[in-house]
Amino acid sequence: MEAGTLRDYLALLHIPGVGSFTARQLIAYCGSAKDALQAKRDTLLRIPHVGPNLAESIVAADPYRAADAELEYIARHRIQVMCATEDDYPSRLKGCPDAPLLLFYHSDRPFPASEGKWISIVGTRRATAYGREFVQRLVAGLARMGHQPVVVSGLAHGIDGEAHRAALEHGCTTIGVLGHGLGHFYPAGHRELGRRMVSQGGLLSEYPSTLEADRSTFVQRNRIVAGLSEATVVVESDLTGGAMITAHKALEYGREVLALPGRARHDMNAGCNWLIKKHKAALIEEAEDLAEALGWGSSRRGAMEPVSLFYTPNEAEQAVIDIVREHAPIAIDELIRLAKAPINTLNAMLLNLEFHGLLRQLPGRCYEALR
Repeated sequence: MEAGTLRDYLALLHIPGVGSFTARQLIAYCGSAKDALQAKRDTLLRIPHVGPNLAESIVAADPYRAADAELEYIARHRIQVMCATEDDYPSRLKGCPDAPLLLFYHSDRPFPASEGKWISIVGTRRATAYGREFVQRLVAGLARMGHQPVVVSGLAHGIDGEAHRAALEHGCTTIGVLGHGLGHFYPAGHRELGRRMVSQGGLLSEYPSTLEADRSTFVQRNRIVAGLSEATVVVESDLTGGAMITAHKALEYGREVLALPGRARHDMNAGCNWLIKKHKAALIEEAEDLAEALGWGSSRRGAMEPVSLFYTPNEAEQAVIDIVREHAPIAIDELIRLAKAPINTLNAMLLNLEFHGLLRQLPGRCYEALR
């Protein structure tokens, strides 16, 4: 991206009330960030989601001083900036409708190839020995199988921190998605962990360096954790909280979700058990389960696919089979678009049709019909 264009983008994002979604709206309507910053009040009021207060803020703003300070910070700390309009932006995240306009990445290495094997591991801050041990076993198992995934999480206490530590210990790249700008660090107890990650992965944020964390920014960062990866693994979670928000965003994006089962009627297992019970997540007990779900190999099913000669699909399932047969191999995102069914309903149908040997999942979560 040209320096002048980046400066305009930064200026736009420094206006109070302008986040990535609104910035995209302004740029799409006005033609560029610079034109949006110079637009008249009447023009701005014709743009969807821009009300009188925001229009006044944009007209009255003088955000280039803050943009120039941000550019100086970026240069001084060698921050990598990725824009959603550029080729170096993470490809999986770029396909999400609410992807950030800009990403800021602090690392000693270039941003890893986004087409590789990426998984997100999330869970409670109040992790038990059971959850921590599973995270270590999962990452160690994947590394032992030769997969070496990029491990993404939110750098929080508990499961997040354990995921980052496990990745570092087993030679995997790991990325922490922050709920604040890179000029801050939270939680303070993970500062040393963050320093280690910069040399074997990095820290990623959508926010300017000066922005401090609050509840809403932590909620927003969960969509990035979900959007970067092929799959999200939920390890110990109550029915509400950041891990469940991440899981629901992953489902919304058509990604795999896997959950570690736990003791019934226990708060820290309630979210995982609910995801499994409602067929929103696959059950995971070991690394082989994840590798199999994502088509990475090491399948434990054996050569024969389970086939039911007597199962008759219902009308909705037959429609899905017909779409897959016509477009095979078809990626899950395209199947969602053509089937026009809620993602949760579609996931349940796909699982049932796989069980009865009518469909087969291929690597990259593509599908083909078996008969």
